[in-house]
Amino acid sequence: MDAYDMSWLAGRTLSGAELLGHGFWRFDFGDEIVLSVECPWRLIHINKIVLSSQDHGRTYGKGMPVDCETEIRGYLIGLHVRWAEVRTETRDIVLGFETGARLEILPLSTGFESWRIVKPCGYEAVAQGGGAILVWDGRGNGAI
Repeated sequence: MDAYDMSWLAGRTLSGAELLGHGFWRFDFGDEIVLSVECPWRLIHINKIVLSSQDHGRTYGKGMPVDCETEIRGYLIGLHVRWAEVRTETRDIVLGFETGARLEILPLSTGFESWRIVKPCGYEAVAQGGGAILVWDGRGNGAI
């Protein structure tokens, strides 16, 4: 598989994070740039996992269920992306933020789409099951 360059996301600010339905998340980066996620994600900060999409609604014996939507906003909204990469073998997205926190999007399926990123110019990239990425750039399309 060829590399997919997501470095253009560096410098953008995370402006929104929303749980739209069971396992379906939307992350906004301003200027109508949207990352839609239909696979697990985790947030790593200071060398540990501090939050995971798998935690949402669980109590872990604390009485109150984890609200991942509120917590991820508290950690990341308003922060700039310092670097962004897509791992070639797995198509994981890793976003590094100015605080040192990392948001990792973790595709697990061989059959279902896991993430999609859209820009208003007609650009769209979709991570398909098994690791292919389809890209539409507004002028044509192709697979990576």
